[in-house]
Amino acid sequence: MKQQKYIEELSELVKSSGFLSVITKIFFNDFLGTTDTLFNKNVFEHLNHNEYCFLIGLWLKCGNTDDEVEADIMQQMEMDTYEIMEKLHNSFLEDYYETRDENTSLYERFTHGGMLKEAMFYSSDGAYDLQYLSLVNHKFAYDKEWLKLNKDLDLLVSELFYKNIATSLEKKINQLRIKQNLPYYQQLLDSVCLSKEEITNNEKSFENLLLNLVIDVKQANNVNLSDLGDFNVFKEKPILKLAPNKYFIPSLFAISESLYESPFYWMILDKNYSSKALHNRGEVAEEMTKNILLKIFPESSVFQNIVINKTKNDQITDIDILALSGNSGIIFQIKSKKLTSLSKNGNLDAIKKDFKAAIEDAFKQGLLAKKHLLNPEEFIFNCINSNFSIKDLSNIKEYFIVTIVLENYPALTHQSHVMLGANNSELPVTLNIFDLDILVKYLNSPSALLDYISKRVKFSQKYKAENEMGYLAYHMKHGLTEPDGDIIGLDHSWGQSIDKIHYLEKYKKKIEHFQTKKFGRNDPCPCRSGLKFKKCCGKV
Repeated sequence: MKQQKYIEELSELVKSSGFLSVITKIFFNDFLGTTDTLFNKNVFEHLNHNEYCFLIGLWLKCGNTDDEVEADIMQQMEMDTYEIMEKLHNSFLEDYYETRDENTSLYERFTHGGMLKEAMFYSSDGAYDLQYLSLVNHKFAYDKEWLKLNKDLDLLVSELFYKNIATSLEKKINQLRIKQNLPYYQQLLDSVCLSKEEITNNEKSFENLLLNLVIDVKQANNVNLSDLGDFNVFKEKPILKLAPNKYFIPSLFAISESLYESPFYWMILDKNYSSKALHNRGEVAEEMTKNILLKIFPESSVFQNIVINKTKNDQITDIDILALSGNSGIIFQIKSKKLTSLSKNGNLDAIKKDFKAAIEDAFKQGLLAKKHLLNPEEFIFNCINSNFSIKDLSNIKEYFIVTIVLENYPALTHQSHVMLGANNSELPVTLNIFDLDILVKYLNSPSALLDYISKRVKFSQKYKAENEMGYLAYHMKHGLTEPDGDIIGLDHSWGQSIDKIHYLEKYKKKIEHFQTKKFGRNDPCPCRSGLKFKKCCGKV
């Protein structure tokens, strides 16, 4: 396959002297800029975060930190990197055309290992950095003792640790002034490197986090990384130690993601604790879902762990979370299954197995529960964690099914369409925990959320978006209604509009601070973007 050919070309390119500075330049090209620049860009002209992490992972296999290379050679390497990456992405189209004939349905063409691998690798990030940080402590609430004993970690300080690094980096980047007498690429690299003191502020808890997130580039790393879905140590340890007191921070987002995901892998390697870690994971998934729903639903309308019995000792099924409002209800079925490396590398059997465990089984369980909820007099309902009786169902006329996964599950909505669409006229709303958090934020009442969910289900075969944020953005602007044609495709720009709103809110205080200083419209912007104030923060 050509994909492997292009990966091999990248593997050779990253061994070149000076490639670390090329990685830095890509960081400046694709992941830094004003809000308008970042969220109005054409994503096809830039690397996404998965591509960027894969590139860093390949570089870590050789760890060549030599930067004694002419600037024009580095510029050519940069151009070559983008060119090979584009060829790699385009090579996935071969899998689509290989399955295209008059007897192959559209669902069959997309239910192909290569096409699903493409959708997963080139999908969006699935969460925002501050979401990872705000939820990480709850995710591992029952594992605090193990983390303290085995890693000397307190995840309560994760957000402070992250913000300290972000502030230190922001300061260095904003103070960057390119000097003609020093190598351009080296100046960029130095601006995204911090000392241990800058990272930790000499806080013991920060030092412990750094210890668990840092990797020495001079060691043998990623020796088994040869395909897009293989384990990449950079995802676990995203702070790169280049010298005794020089730490390269190529991605702040990777730090937030690692803080949220890596502790589970550490615990699962402990044979004496792995079963406990798995149990805790299932418990907190339900609790986190309920806590998010309670931001807009009254506590009396949200029920956890409802068991449905035919007779006293004959259990039929159970509901993880049931939320009621008016004459409607939402059945939430929650799983904590993750994608395996086999799935990420396009093994169709593994993809189907993972999808079944994460989504399909939950959907079928929701359908069964819905059937019995609509005929409550014939069954016995027991609610383990809250007061619930059959009277609560007396006014409910319709139920909608939402499946939840605890982490980012790449290409979740796409997989639901191609895996379930051929056999179901209405599909479930498939969310990760971060999607639900955003939906509740912008649809901030039970009626607004129910209206959205009902339309997502009703028109589930009429709209196709890259991720849930695409559906939400379209709904907020136009409303999800019966389309004129067979199907409406929502491209990546819809999801980007939610990203823009989110980050404008995130930086609102900084923008207000700049504006109170009475900068002139034609003054250089204080955020040091290089633009005039009226074209940057003043415009916002």
